[in-house]
Amino acid sequence: HDLTIVTADGVVTAHAHMLKAASAVVAAMLGSPMREGKAYRIEIKDTTSKALSLFLEILYTCSAQEAPDHETALGALDLAHRWQV
Repeated sequence: HDLTIVTADGVVTAHAHMLKAASAVVAAMLGSPMREGKAYRIEIKDTTSKALSLFLEILYTCSAQEAPDHETALGALDLAHRWQV
């Protein structure tokens, strides 16, 4: 993993190329001289690590191994909306 994402309750790592391919928003953040692009670090303090992990699991595999609770599902959907995935 080459991308660090800081959430409200922890840190999650991911593959930047996967997120950039799926999201023009993330591609713009990481491809710019903004702090996210320089450090390959994104801060989303209003999202839980559980919601981010669900978002990434669905992005990577097109499925989820376990049924998420409604708050986690809504958090993952919010990320998908924000990042236009």
